[in-house]
Amino acid sequence: MTINRPGDQDGSGAPAILGRERELAFLKGKLAEAATGSALCVAIDGEPGIGKTRLLKALAATAAAEGAIVIQGAAFEAEGMPPYLLFLEALGPFIRNAEAESLRRLTEGRVTTLASIFPELVARLGPIDTNYALPPEQARLRLFESVADMLAAIAATAPLVLMLDDLHWADRASLDLLCHVLRYQPHAPMLIAATFRQGETGSSRALEHALDDLTRLRRLHRLNLRPLEAAEIACLIAGWLGGPPDERTAAVLYAQSEGNPFFAEELLRDWKEAGILRRTPEDGRWSLPDQMPTALPASIAGAVRQRLARLSTEHIDPLRVASIVGRSFTVRRLAELLAQPEETVEQILRPAVGAGLILDVAPGMCAFAHEKIREVLYIEVSALRRQRLHERIGLALEAEPASPDAQKLSALAFHFVRSPDRVRGARYSRQAGVAALRAYAAEEAIAHFRTALELLDGSDPSRGETILGLGEAYLLSGAEEEAAAQFRALLAQVPRGEDPLTRARAAHGLGLALWRRDALEDARQALQEGLAELGDLTARSEAVMLRVDLATLLGIILGRMPESLEHAKKGLARARGLRDPRWQAPATRTVGFLMVLDNRLQEGLPMLEEALSLAEAADDPAEAAEVCSALAQTYAWLGQVDRSRQISLRREAFALRCHQPYPLRYVYSWLAFLDTVQGLWTAAGSKLELASAAVARMASHRPAAFLDQVRGFLAYQRGDFALAEQSMRIALETFRSRDPLEYVLCLGTLALALRSRGKNPEADACRDDLTSLLNDVSSGSLVIGSARSCLGLLAIAESDAAAAADLYPLLLPFQGQHHWFLVDRVLGGLAALLGDFAAAAAHLSEAEALAAREHIRPEHTRLLIMQAEAAQRERSPQARERAAHLRTTSQAMLRDLSLSYDVQAAMLGIRGGAGGRLHYPAGLSEREVEVLRLLAGGLSNRDIAQSLALSEHTVAKHLTSIFNKTGVDNRAGAVAFAVRNGLA
Repeated sequence: MTINRPGDQDGSGAPAILGRERELAFLKGKLAEAATGSALCVAIDGEPGIGKTRLLKALAATAAAEGAIVIQGAAFEAEGMPPYLLFLEALGPFIRNAEAESLRRLTEGRVTTLASIFPELVARLGPIDTNYALPPEQARLRLFESVADMLAAIAATAPLVLMLDDLHWADRASLDLLCHVLRYQPHAPMLIAATFRQGETGSSRALEHALDDLTRLRRLHRLNLRPLEAAEIACLIAGWLGGPPDERTAAVLYAQSEGNPFFAEELLRDWKEAGILRRTPEDGRWSLPDQMPTALPASIAGAVRQRLARLSTEHIDPLRVASIVGRSFTVRRLAELLAQPEETVEQILRPAVGAGLILDVAPGMCAFAHEKIREVLYIEVSALRRQRLHERIGLALEAEPASPDAQKLSALAFHFVRSPDRVRGARYSRQAGVAALRAYAAEEAIAHFRTALELLDGSDPSRGETILGLGEAYLLSGAEEEAAAQFRALLAQVPRGEDPLTRARAAHGLGLALWRRDALEDARQALQEGLAELGDLTARSEAVMLRVDLATLLGIILGRMPESLEHAKKGLARARGLRDPRWQAPATRTVGFLMVLDNRLQEGLPMLEEALSLAEAADDPAEAAEVCSALAQTYAWLGQVDRSRQISLRREAFALRCHQPYPLRYVYSWLAFLDTVQGLWTAAGSKLELASAAVARMASHRPAAFLDQVRGFLAYQRGDFALAEQSMRIALETFRSRDPLEYVLCLGTLALALRSRGKNPEADACRDDLTSLLNDVSSGSLVIGSARSCLGLLAIAESDAAAAADLYPLLLPFQGQHHWFLVDRVLGGLAALLGDFAAAAAHLSEAEALAAREHIRPEHTRLLIMQAEAAQRERSPQARERAAHLRTTSQAMLRDLSLSYDVQAAMLGIRGGAGGRLHYPAGLSEREVEVLRLLAGGLSNRDIAQSLALSEHTVAKHLTSIFNKTGVDNRAGAVAFAVRNGLA
């Protein structure tokens, strides 16, 4: 703790510190670590008055003495504060006091963005164009990156200590920005030291999330301040009074303060001012009388009140007025409110400064020494007087010539909301909400808009814009249900034809909110209603985005491809007419991805690459993330798994820059899918854990269902068919009503898992359902290719030549592609089942080349097993040698993947043993299969005997065994069995 006694400092100018030496040493160590190029955050927590702020001051003095740059900011306990208040408080004074040329260098390339919340830059650097039109999420990202870059630039000149006090009162936007700074500039020589009250993280979900994020980033260190021990309280008394206390005085103060240093000091001040502390001449010790003249206060607030009661009305009343202004205040503003000269007010404040109630923080600027002091004074002002004072402060702010920025708008809203002037309160609350929305401070915008609606009359014309703003803020914050309620209310309030643009925006917002809540049909109707509302306004950007969103819902989710493409192409034509990459990017992406889904990959891929360039040109990370999602899927379907991963990692980077949960909804599940495809089991499991955390915050159930689908696919690939079935069934329950196309995709993999478990009737039912559902899907859709690949694998496993004959030509348009599995592997198996061994060899060769090139190891092993089986059917010794080599190679790969030969063979419809000995249908032996194949080839018993170097008698015995095992009576029946089971 520091001893807050005038003049009591060490030689460095730092406040003397007591009882916190260990904590200060820890902070010094972290500062030294940060100075080496590792941005860190230390979060200091403890009860009110425990000494958190004083520890920061001691750190600041030490850091400044060692040449570090110290910047300080704090949050306040008041509704309606501006977003990013922590950083406004910290960087505002720095900007005002820095040399103009230095400031120009530190903000180079970022000044336009920074000026949107730091109006001081205009005063220091001259006129700045702040009218740059960006969507809210982009504006917020630009701001975050600009602030982080500026802090890093400051730290490049000398190690930086950024002190942030009272984090428990911080707005969500400030906390998000704090996390971004440490994520975006991890190597800046910067220490962020922040304080928050112990036990108050539970009431601030934003603070909880911020601390969790910083922990995951491995940038956070926690420091809890404990109460002082009895001996330390005795030292505090000695340091504060200039001499030691007697045992009773130390014990009374320790018991009453419970080791809280601020409480202890307030009691000491009270006792000293009351004159009840005495110093014994004999030993110089301070003591209390045996009978205290007044009861001891039970709390910090009680101690503060007891001290304030000793001030005269002349000195206490100005402090009450100052408490209305805020934690800090200017003498000029207080003089205006008191209608007195500034010099007179300065003199009136002198006793309060001497008593340690307020501090001189800068020329003409004061601040309360502790928030508790301001709180006590604030509640002593009558409600009516508080209203009048808030009104006077608001009017004074309004009269200032500077144009209202976000900070000033929030201040105007804060004071007028608490004044009798409801009209101004509503007006400035709405304007502050708009400003917060532009900066993507959704929670702060919600608070302002809700306040405005409470103050507005039902007939006020600005009510519609306010409801629209509130709905958009809810949507941006991820509160889709609340957003939908606001958009519905607005549509009910504004009659059709009265304000088509407002109704269109409300319908659009409603459609997006419903979509995210998986109410797909209602979402479609809302989006179509929004498009209809625009009428003659179809050239506007709103029409572009409405068509883009409607096309996406219709084509990618509902599978209505022709209707979807029509909307997408019209949207793209409008976007090109606007000549703005912000609208061209999503429109180009939508048309390109719909073409891909229509199996026109070579047409759609260039459009997606163009869309990514447009999104990057618009500096729109949210759209870039969506384009990367489409590109990653396209490259995976083309069999370019490594390229898909590269694009997916770019997608992750774009999504993280958005500081929203929504763009991350599928990122880690898709990366887990790619890891599974390549047999990277551990990496896939780690990605699934990240995916679980990402989807936990989603209102939509579809991201969680896709996660279960990938989890099931991973289990299937590893041979855990029970887990595969369980996960696929969970996914199907969600997809059944929320995503028809994904339901079709999942049904095929479930059928494979069931077949591998021996649940043939259930597998047959899935197969029949899938076959029926495919009639409703566009014939060229990639979904068809994925589903028919699964049906093809089922046909191979069942040796169903009739199904193979139907499926083979239908799968040919998808050859060379990769869906759940390599399509050419499926085609090769089907061709072999149909007896076209030349085509089978060609397909399997193509599949093997692709699997080897892209490291698709699970598929590669299956291809080797299939080729070994094909070689085994041939008669030449060379083929048998090749079969043995293929088995050996496949078994080595299987060991590397920790997979069982038996399981993989069973997945292929071959009941094999670990040694490579194959078991054929009806329990036929290898020799019996060789006899049967030659029989099916039209050879006589004599010819078969000569071919296999056997006697005719042995051949006859084999034929008798074959007839008995297969249940046939003659040679014709045996040949038919061979054809049915792919043995001929």
